[in-house]
Amino acid sequence: MKYIEQIDLVNFQSHERTSLTLSPGVNVIVGPSDSGKTSILRALRWCLFNEPAGVEFVREGETEVSVTVRFRDGIAVTRRRTKSKNQYVLKDQEGEETVFEGFGKNVPEEVEDALGIRKVFLDDKKAFPLNFSDQLDGPFLLQETDAYKAQAIGRMVGIDILDEAMRDAQRDVKQLGLEKSVADRDLEALSEEEKTFSYLEGWIDKREQLKRVIASIDALLQKEEKLRDMVVTAQRIRAEKARVSQILADSAGVDAAGEKLHTIREQFYRYDKYHGLSVRRTKNIAEKSKTKNILATFRDFDRFTDALNRLSSAYTRYRKILPYRERSRALTLEKANLKRILSDAERLERIPANRINELYGRLLELKSLQSAKADIADRIERGKAFLEGFSTIDSAGERRDLLIKKHQAFMRRLAMLEEKESLNRQRKIVQAQYDQAKSDLSADKAAYLEALKHVGRCPLCRQTIDEESLREISLALEE
Repeated sequence: MKYIEQIDLVNFQSHERTSLTLSPGVNVIVGPSDSGKTSILRALRWCLFNEPAGVEFVREGETEVSVTVRFRDGIAVTRRRTKSKNQYVLKDQEGEETVFEGFGKNVPEEVEDALGIRKVFLDDKKAFPLNFSDQLDGPFLLQETDAYKAQAIGRMVGIDILDEAMRDAQRDVKQLGLEKSVADRDLEALSEEEKTFSYLEGWIDKREQLKRVIASIDALLQKEEKLRDMVVTAQRIRAEKARVSQILADSAGVDAAGEKLHTIREQFYRYDKYHGLSVRRTKNIAEKSKTKNILATFRDFDRFTDALNRLSSAYTRYRKILPYRERSRALTLEKANLKRILSDAERLERIPANRINELYGRLLELKSLQSAKADIADRIERGKAFLEGFSTIDSAGERRDLLIKKHQAFMRRLAMLEEKESLNRQRKIVQAQYDQAKSDLSADKAAYLEALKHVGRCPLCRQTIDEESLREISLALEE
């Protein structure tokens, strides 16, 4: 059983800083009215049961309130409230503190487990603190109604389980009764519906008779089909027999026909042989005539060779004279241009200066147009040559398509290789992470078991832990 050893109040209602040390047995707090005796009980309720809510009990002019309750076994719990914090602080027997926040209207479960003090729920709505009674409360349960007393005592001895079972049984009986009523109504409806089909019994007998008749008809039809097959087979046998008889009758002159056929074959072989010789003779005559024509052509070969040499010499001389001819033609053109320039100069002397400037500008424009024309002509020629290069566009297109397909196949293969390498890298990373996690888990497990061994008590159920318990915990962690 837990025994309170000391109560510390800081800024709780009229208590600025109060510390009470309790002795074993019964402790009585005495003093004049309005000296803060009831505030001590309110502080205990606030610390142990988180009641009342709000901040109305903070000492006027202060911003922080706290109540600390220390027990004889070394455990201490502090309830602290400020404008920004709402905390429970649990200090265990080893002096380690645990801070709880965000617990709402309830006491943190860890605090209740450590103190062993909590409200007992007598029903689904009302909870009763067995360890605490307010100042003006009457004796335990005496001020409650008879139904509540019976419920509380029944819950203490376990009768509430029977009550719950009875309520569940009554609910199930009621549900089953409803289901039975529905099933009875459905059964009556089906019975009435069945009466409307009473005439079907005669039809069922007729159906069975029809099935037997149809089965006998099917058997007769199968026999008829077999008989038809047998008739067709007999007719085919008769026709085959007649054909064989005719063949035997016609084979009376087979020997004479065979000898005649042998004679015809020998004559055909001789004809084929002579015909081949005739064809080869005709080909030889044609080849002989062709050879004679070729030999006649080569009789004048020497004369043709001399003429070719003379022609080559003349062409060489022509190549040597050609530059001088081109130069002479250029000089003639230049002479004509000079004459034309002199004539134009004579005319220019008679033309006014402004007219000369105008003509000179037009000349420059014409030269620019001529240069542009030459450039366009050159581009046209290059375009034609470029278009001629597309004469094999079909084959080039086919090669291009083939190269594109090969490139696409290569890129797919390259992508697959890259994906494979990426998957291998990811697999190695995941394997390394798995190994690290496994190692960390083993280390955490060893540290946890070592901590349990050092503490010697389970932090949840507060039971003593020995070597056998450690082995069981280790096996459970491995699973």
